[in-house]
Amino acid sequence: FLFEVLEAMPDTRGLFRLNEKMSFVFGAALAVIDLAALEHRIAIEIDGYFHFQDADAYRRDRRKDVLLQTHGWFVLRFLAEDVVVRLEEVIAAIRQVLATGRDR
Repeated sequence: FLFEVLEAMPDTRGLFRLNEKMSFVFGAALAVIDLAALEHRIAIEIDGYFHFQDADAYRRDRRKDVLLQTHGWFVLRFLAEDVVVRLEEVIAAIRQVLATGRDR
């Protein structure tokens, strides 16, 4: 859903790829980013409520964040519920990070 919304907006159209495989491993396979802006090195990860029900899943997500950051990615994590209920806030955060990166 978020990918479709970003594709529909002129300022973010074409910036993100869905389920992008990276060239580095996370766990037993290549790392995958839910939504990746390759040019800007922004990784968006969408987490369902189950990510916080299991301590191991939470820890795994934190390890993935560190791995992405060590490879130069800026990581944004959003709850799946917020993508639906607070879409404007999610889009505003994405736009803010994009604007900050362009200012560098």
